[in-house]
Amino acid sequence: MIIKRYSKQDTSILKGFAIICICLHNFFHYLSPSPGENEFYFSLNHINNFFSQISETPAEFVNLIFSYLGHYGVQIFIFISGYGLAVSMGKQEKNWLNFVVDRLVKLYPLLLTALIFYILYYIVMYDSFPWNVYFEEMKYKLFFIHTLIPKQGTSVNGPWWFFALILQLYILFPALFKFIKKYKIKAFFILLLFSYAWIFISQYLFKDIDKLYLLQNFPGHIPEFCLGILLAFNKDKKISNIVFFVAIVIFCLGNFYKIFFPFTFLAVTIMFVFAYQFFKNIPIRKNITKKFLTHFGEISMTLFAVHGFLRAPFITLAEQSLNSPWGHIYAALLFFVTVYFLSFAAARMYDLLLIVFNKIRLPEKHNKLTQIISRTLQILLFAMFVYLIYYYVSQSKSTNTEQIVDKEDVVDNMIVEKDCVYNTFANIKINKKYKTLKIEGSMDLKNMNPKDKLPPIVIEIKDVLWDKVYIPEENNTSDFNNCTFKYEYYCPFIKNLKNKDVKLYFWNTRKSNIELKNIDVSIIGN
Repeated sequence: MIIKRYSKQDTSILKGFAIICICLHNFFHYLSPSPGENEFYFSLNHINNFFSQISETPAEFVNLIFSYLGHYGVQIFIFISGYGLAVSMGKQEKNWLNFVVDRLVKLYPLLLTALIFYILYYIVMYDSFPWNVYFEEMKYKLFFIHTLIPKQGTSVNGPWWFFALILQLYILFPALFKFIKKYKIKAFFILLLFSYAWIFISQYLFKDIDKLYLLQNFPGHIPEFCLGILLAFNKDKKISNIVFFVAIVIFCLGNFYKIFFPFTFLAVTIMFVFAYQFFKNIPIRKNITKKFLTHFGEISMTLFAVHGFLRAPFITLAEQSLNSPWGHIYAALLFFVTVYFLSFAAARMYDLLLIVFNKIRLPEKHNKLTQIISRTLQILLFAMFVYLIYYYVSQSKSTNTEQIVDKEDVVDNMIVEKDCVYNTFANIKINKKYKTLKIEGSMDLKNMNPKDKLPPIVIEIKDVLWDKVYIPEENNTSDFNNCTFKYEYYCPFIKNLKNKDVKLYFWNTRKSNIELKNIDVSIIGN
């Protein structure tokens, strides 16, 4: 098949299709039945769930399709980003510093728009914004480092992990562009080898850090990004149909076998490229579909920025009032329409911020000072990159552990009453620079009214961590039963736990009434 050069409309159509997939995926995968998805890590259970739920509840077909497969819209975005940047750079090549600044000038206002609208949404829905809960996580996002910190990639608002990834790819793009421009297909395969070697080696090096997902960072997405760059250098490129069928085979195998899983993202991108070219070659008199997708492609940025945090009320609506297959679809449409109209308000905010940021400009030609700045930044980024690898590898390999908790740090028995929101049962002082905390606990628990949901356990380290651990619903009984919980915390490369307090408490916003006895907490520092 001949893959023809993409026009501006082509890229908008692909982005429109991608953003619809992403929005609906991020809605449906919170609804039952949810099979799970193989997005950041592989699980055979997810594909098995998908097929079993399709056969058991065929009426939920739309839900299940978007829930399991919708996240692949991200790969289309990455591919189109690489393609569009290469076309633009081919017309007017820029030095590294100018390119990165230009990208940041466009990307940062979008991130700020997303954060502002999230705060406004929270204030409207809940009267105030919990700065004590989200300040740390939002700070990481302002510096685009959240995917480099365990458990922070999808914190606050899940879809925003993409902001950090795309900036990483922007930083690498000028070098990737020059390399592929010079060596073409050879460079592409070398970069593939680099990416996949990194992924497979890291499965061993980072085996204990399951929340630092490599597929949230650039090594996991170089293949589809570089495919976009490669195709941009060819007006029309003939690619054997065998490549398409090989991609289908690899994609299928990657959903059933972990060893093939990292290849699925490139495989699905190739499938999209072939599929789009096939449908593009079909003559259609009426272009309603094209206009529809083009429109959504043009507003895809602001749709992406605001859609994630708007899910909650519509998910509640779908689960409580519209709990049926058609009800789920109806709730999804309401959600999408709401996101659509709010995106126009977000677009106005983005345009206002863009006016301010567009004043940040560097001279096209570097003088000695800008050259020094550029080289210094590159060296610093490389040094941070090397340090990150060292830090997390050493963290993963460390075996020097010790027990931290003293008996007096933990309450033995307690009653959590309905009118009491914060119920602390452990407060442990950290007196060393531990890199890892493994927290385990057990208790005998009974709910005075099992109809009420059990409150979550909050693990809090001031200015460092605030996270929830949920007690399984099978422990929600009127008789005492033993329940356990586990939590692992990996200290980010920018934090130090020395002289910090680890506080564990029941966050009783659900107005439960529970009794606990024989509470035991163990914290092992590494």
